Amino acid sequence: MESKNVSYTTVEDLQRELSATVVVSEDTLLARGQRSTDGDVVFFDAEDLMQASKPSVPAADVPQLYLPFVDRPGGYPRRGPGRTKGSGLDVRNSLLQVLIVLLSTSAYLNLTELFDATELRNVNVQALCEMRQKLRRFTDKALSTRAWDLSRSGAVGVVVKYGTGGSRDDQGRHLAVAVEASFTGESFVCTCSEAESCLGVGGCSMQEPMEAALDKVRSTLGVTMADLFTILRASLRKRSRVVGRAVLYGPSTCVVRMPGGSWPYAVVRRTRTANWICFSCRAADGSCHHAAAATAAAKEAAADASDTDAE
Repeated sequence: MESKNVSYTTVEDLQRELSATVVVSEDTLLARGQRSTDGDVVFFDAEDLMQASKPSVPAADVPQLYLPFVDRPGGYPRRGPGRTKGSGLDVRNSLLQVLIVLLSTSAYLNLTELFDATELRNVNVQALCEMRQKLRRFTDKALSTRAWDLSRSGAVGVVVKYGTGGSRDDQGRHLAVAVEASFTGESFVCTCSEAESCLGVGGCSMQEPMEAALDKVRSTLGVTMADLFTILRASLRKRSRVVGRAVLYGPSTCVVRMPGGSWPYAVVRRTRTANWICFSCRAADGSCHHAAAATAAAKEAAADASDTDAE
């Protein structure tokens, strides 16, 4: 292939020259252009761009193309080539429905696996199944990477992952939160790993949606709140509440039991470089016990997976 010189210009110059006017002047940029199939990108011939800059070339002899450039707000207007369509699940906007699905699924599994049929005479399990069917757009596959039941960590609650772009969003909110719910017989208490929200004027930001989701599951089953917590606690194991116990939720989220206080759990995330970063601690990652526990849990899980593959 014959080598050709390449000429570069700024985007601002192209925008100004191509959209300013249709009147041909000495300074007007004339070039042959071809619009891509998706209509968002325009390719210009390099030779035409170079020829258009020479004042000796008559304007009538050069094919003209005036294309307005549209300012975009940023990001891609559609999914890129080769990327399959995702679940479209916005956990923050659909938080109540997500919580209802997680809690109802946990209650159903406990009722059908851990309770005798004679204990379920006044429990409407069928209505619970029908409610889950109405929320079928929240598929188990989509939730398997965005939200989980917290029972494996020994608590009634959930782990929700709002995004994957880091530890916090633009408003400083954590992108993954572990929430524990408890019922003392008179009052409902909700605590989570997002310290900033718990210290706010309104208390824990998860209090209202968690209480609403639990009440929805309770009314559907036709039981009291105390009975609902008895159902949800049936699968909990005390050893899961040992301080420092790290439990993996998905490939990049780990929940570690803390000594106590306002936030009983610390959420640790795995970065693209395979490092674990704690959301709750201000200590360096190298000295954070929660990050160290998550690293050890991930190594153990990887070892178990390799042993299974070897068998």
